[in-house]
Amino acid sequence: MTQTILQGLIAIVNSIANEENDLAKLIGAEATKVNVFVNGNPGFNDVIALNKNVEQTLRTIVKKNLVLETKLQDALEALPSGTPDPALLAALGGVLTSIANEENALGDLINAEANKVIFVATKFPTNLNALTGVNNSVEKTLRTIIKKEIVLETKLQDVLDFIKNHSS
Repeated sequence: MTQTILQGLIAIVNSIANEENDLAKLIGAEATKVNVFVNGNPGFNDVIALNKNVEQTLRTIVKKNLVLETKLQDALEALPSGTPDPALLAALGGVLTSIANEENALGDLINAEANKVIFVATKFPTNLNALTGVNNSVEKTLRTIIKKEIVLETKLQDVLDFIKNHSS
């Protein structure tokens, strides 16, 4: 494999890490949006509408993540066997860091969803429709978070397998 091709593959791995970090920022921004919105004392229908918006954004992030996972697999499969280049190891470290960043952002989003449930339970404590509605909306978001977690787990395993199989 020529040095130019290796540099190109390393650049792809770095770009994947950068995109993953940006997705982590977007997930964090969604968590902030939920928290700020709930602190603004909205009505119940507005809370549900916001949740649909957050869940749709998260679904789009999952789709983007699937594309990045495929790109990462392709790049790792194209790399030569043997001891990885130091620049490649640094790029893979960047991917690992981006996975951790996304995990932290997902934690922030889960916390924001919990804050939303607390808000609805406090503001509408006797409204069964409101309480079940917020639970249903949070459940949809959590299902999407689980899909995101599966993609991150696959990506993590790919990187760890590559490191294990290509190190001396």
